[in-house]
Amino acid sequence: NSLNDQEYISEKIFDCFSNGVVPIYLGSKKINETIPKNTMILFSDFKNFKDLYEYLKSMKKDKYDEITNNIQSFLKSKKASIYSINYFTELITKQIVSDL
Repeated sequence: NSLNDQEYISEKIFDCFSNGVVPIYLGSKKINETIPKNTMILFSDFKNFKDLYEYLKSMKKDKYDEITNNIQSFLKSKKASIYSINYFTELITKQIVSDL
């Protein structure tokens, strides 16, 4: 969404996660402070699109499965809970109640 805002992480990576897709990530340089590197392919790990393409073309199913397993482990972790709809709902509800 915005390469200029290095703090911003959109919902799109979670769209990939929830749909069983391994994301190729190009965005915040701070992504790994909140989301583990082993859950995605970082575009920044490659010199250019050609190198990324060659990597993807040669990727074995075992590697893809490893990443999708890492995604599932992350989504079940406490660290991922702050991105859940339940967390968001609780946060909004608390704010509304405190404003009453």
